Amino acid sequence: MMRALVMRGEDRILLLKVKFSDSRDPYNLTDVTKITIQFRKADRSILELDNVLTGGVKASATHEGVTFTAVDEGSAGNAIELVFNGVDDVDTVLDAWNSANPGNQAVHDGVGDEVLSGTTLQLEDGLDPTAPVNVTDSKLGKIQVSLTETHTNSLRLGPDQSFRALLDKGDHPDGERRIVVFRNALEVIDGSI
Repeated sequence: MMRALVMRGEDRILLLKVKFSDSRDPYNLTDVTKITIQFRKADRSILELDNVLTGGVKASATHEGVTFTAVDEGSAGNAIELVFNGVDDVDTVLDAWNSANPGNQAVHDGVGDEVLSGTTLQLEDGLDPTAPVNVTDSKLGKIQVSLTETHTNSLRLGPDQSFRALLDKGDHPDGERRIVVFRNALEVIDGSI
C-alpha cells in the first residue's frame, strides 16, 4: 500500500492489500472470520474498526395507531406493502402478506381482529447492517476500510504513521491470528482553514 493521506473531518475509504512480507504473494482472506484494523488516536488510545455487522434497522409504518414492523433488519423490509380494504382485519392482511413473502415478513402491535380503513401501507426506513471493514477480494487479500468524519477527527496528526490489521481465523484466542503492520502508511493532516 502506498501512503494514504487522510484529512481530519473527512469521510475516507482506505483500500488495503495484505501480502506475505517474504514472497509478496497476496494473503488469502477466505477463512478469516474477523478483521480488526487499529489506528492510533490523538489521545494515544486505539481506534478499532472491524468487519462485524451493526446498525441494521427494521422497516416500519403506522396506520390508525397500529405499527407494522418487518421481522428482519434491513432494506428488504422497505418492500413490504400491506393492502387494507376496509373489510379484512389486521391478521388477515398480515397473514396474506407473510404467506406470499416467507422471506420478508412483518408483525404488528395491534389487535388482530381490528379492521382498518382502506389504504396501501408501505413500510419504510429499513437499513441494512453495515461494517466499516469489508473484504473486497478474499483471494487477493483486498480490504476496504471506511473511516467516518468522527473517525478521522479522532486520529493523531502527522506523517509516516503505522497501523495494523488483526486477522482471525476462528474465535480468538483459540483460533489462528495474524497481525499485519502497515508501516509508515498513513499521513493525517488538519482539515481546518
